[in-house]
Amino acid sequence: MCVIIPVGLPRRIRSAPHLWVIAAALLSGGTVLAGEIEVETIDGRTVRGIYGGVADGGFLQVGERPEVRSLRLDELSRITFGAEIQPADPPPDATIFYLSPEGRCTGRLLAEVDGGIQVRTGFAASAVLRFEHLAAIRFGAGSVGGSAREVFEAELSKRLPGTDVLVAQSGRRVTTVRGTLVALGPQRGRFLFKGRQHGFEVARTYGVVLASANSELRITNREFNTARGPLILVHLCGGSRLPGWLRPCDAQQVVVDSVFGSRLELAPDQVVDITFRSDRVVYLSDTEPVGQQTRGLLHGPWPIQKDRSVANKPIRLAGRRFEKGIGVHARTQLVYALQEKFERFCATIGIDDSVRPRGSVVFRVSGDGRLLFDSGPVGGRDEPRDLRLDVTGVNELTLLVDYGEQMDLADHADWANARAIRIANGE
Repeated sequence: MCVIIPVGLPRRIRSAPHLWVIAAALLSGGTVLAGEIEVETIDGRTVRGIYGGVADGGFLQVGERPEVRSLRLDELSRITFGAEIQPADPPPDATIFYLSPEGRCTGRLLAEVDGGIQVRTGFAASAVLRFEHLAAIRFGAGSVGGSAREVFEAELSKRLPGTDVLVAQSGRRVTTVRGTLVALGPQRGRFLFKGRQHGFEVARTYGVVLASANSELRITNREFNTARGPLILVHLCGGSRLPGWLRPCDAQQVVVDSVFGSRLELAPDQVVDITFRSDRVVYLSDTEPVGQQTRGLLHGPWPIQKDRSVANKPIRLAGRRFEKGIGVHARTQLVYALQEKFERFCATIGIDDSVRPRGSVVFRVSGDGRLLFDSGPVGGRDEPRDLRLDVTGVNELTLLVDYGEQMDLADHADWANARAIRIANGE
């Protein structure tokens, strides 16, 4: 059970401005101790051990003394603490706050403040969220929404700079108004539209999607790493996802500086996991190749798919789903410009589950014409393979899926989670 401890705090904590202290309490009332964690690195390795806190300089401590390993935070992809999510249906009048980037929590509007809102959430009795830290606000979390929900989610997925969108529903009619959110309180708000401010009632409004320019943090990824370390997303057992930065702490807590300016002190068993947004990781599906060739034997070439299998379905290998990757059909060659700025290429390769056990291909990776990897024949009955290749000094990286033993029948090949890892502290 997750609870907020509002009283009985040490003086140094009580007096610190904008400091929220969150603890986890067992039903028995016993002391919560740090436990085992699983750590995944950006190149796909897994480390398991006892959580030992975060040391100065940006190092996660894993293990037990004297066997303690120090892992650089900018080498990490995810830390799994193992706390179970405790889902609870929000009250019908609750509000969902979409925090930028990628965060989310449920709570209530308390009051209007200059440039933002005062709120109560599951992790804070009172907090201030500024509009610049928000991607959207959805009123009435318990309502189904119907058409309004579809419109709201569509606007949220395509947020544009400079324009906020107010979504309202009256009966079956859904109305969108584009302008600027000026102020917001528990019952009413003000919206700038066509040069004039107009009042609106929160009870009649489904939600507001804020412009991307308002909610994207104005700090570059390089500044993340030099000033505070990599940006993280903390997933709490109550369901909230909070963006911020890890701070030094001991094994009894997880300390996070949130993007909205407050420090959180969490008990480890309150944390489900922490994901890292490292600027060192570049997914190839988020970039454009400098060269590509596709050719078929018994049929025409298949189009290359980003973050989907070549059949335009979710990428799946041996039952595991991958959100990122490249789906191709034999024969396909892709060339990417690394410009000697990366040190590793990583991916999971195999025949997509949609056609297994059929399919037969050969995966090859080359750097500046030098063969770095040759899989040999890979069939639909083979297990996926993880690649971690040294690409230090490589200017052009070439990925090739060639014909296998069955010509090009059912050759649905996946470069799952294909990513290049930038040289540490490189420009």
